[in-house]
Amino acid sequence: MNISCTSELNNILYVVKNIMNIIMIIVPILLIIIFSYLLFKMTLNPDDKKLINNLTNSIKALVIIFFIPMFITIVMYSLGDNNNISRCYLKASKIDTNSTYNDKLAKDKTKATVIDNPRDYEKGNPRQLDFSCKSNVVKAQFSCETLRIVENHLYDVNAQNFNSYINSKGGFDKYAKSLGGVFSEYYGKTVNGRSELDFQRVAEYVLGWMYMYGWDYMNNDGVHVKWGGSNYAKDAFYANGGWERKYSGNFDDLISGKNGVSMMSSECGDLEYFIYWKMGMGSKKVIDHPVSLRDLKVGDGVYFFDAPVGNKKEESTWGRGRHNVIVGEVYDDRVVCYDAGSRYPMTKNYKYTIKIPKENSDAAELEEVRKTYGYGGWAARRFANFEK
Repeated sequence: MNISCTSELNNILYVVKNIMNIIMIIVPILLIIIFSYLLFKMTLNPDDKKLINNLTNSIKALVIIFFIPMFITIVMYSLGDNNNISRCYLKASKIDTNSTYNDKLAKDKTKATVIDNPRDYEKGNPRQLDFSCKSNVVKAQFSCETLRIVENHLYDVNAQNFNSYINSKGGFDKYAKSLGGVFSEYYGKTVNGRSELDFQRVAEYVLGWMYMYGWDYMNNDGVHVKWGGSNYAKDAFYANGGWERKYSGNFDDLISGKNGVSMMSSECGDLEYFIYWKMGMGSKKVIDHPVSLRDLKVGDGVYFFDAPVGNKKEESTWGRGRHNVIVGEVYDDRVVCYDAGSRYPMTKNYKYTIKIPKENSDAAELEEVRKTYGYGGWAARRFANFEK
């Protein structure tokens, strides 16, 4: 049975957890009071067997009551993420009683703020997603709204139950709409916005589906990496088999099963294609080649090589690329790359930070690139100038 951590279930389990905690606090106090009272009565009537029985029974009952919540807690922690109820129980937290869970997420969206860069504020309007929320289940750092949706739908579908589950929801359109957030807003549509915020939300749409499904990696050289690394994780799409090859077709057709369910896999460069395709820019053209980390902007494609590139403005000098990421966030002191290569299924993390060194030189920047990615050279392409 597939159970999601809805607001109602969260509230119920939150109350249960508090009751368990109260029991574990009150029972020892009651034991002391009852024991003291009966002991006092026994000193006055030492031969009263009824008092002795009452004392014994009271202690037994309270001890049993005390160990019930302890037993429940131990069971929940032992099950951990392997069970939906235990996962919901362990992360249950107080929710605003005047608002449903989805309402609260919608409010969070309207209050989205940047982390630490004043230049990203403009007239009080959010210009970047709120990445401040954390999860004990999802390792990737999605924005608050997307994080909660991904967290609650990790075990919805796999290669075996996909068709029956989607049919039970009334089709993929209705399933996507039921998820909320970018998943319901963007499925089956082209995103026309051209701001950095639009780009980041589309990136979360793509990477969020990948995470909920438990997406594999497959490159043109035949290298296959499972969601989970060496062995499939329990939330992997192919945990019970069914994988055949790399994706074919556009992203929405792929996730909706129109091309079958055996191709939920891609490689590093496909993230760039998926995002730009979703924004109606699949036939993108290079408009510039940034040459410094300081010049990078959201949406830029970054490519890594074994050796330093001769001329970053001339692609003919680049040589054979080894890896490809896309710039998702830019701050004064760092660039955050979104990486859907083999690292994603292995670590379940798609964000990697390259620090911008204080020294403004090619050598200093290359050293920072090496620290994060280990490659000996890099270059970049710009396909659009997204509005801040």
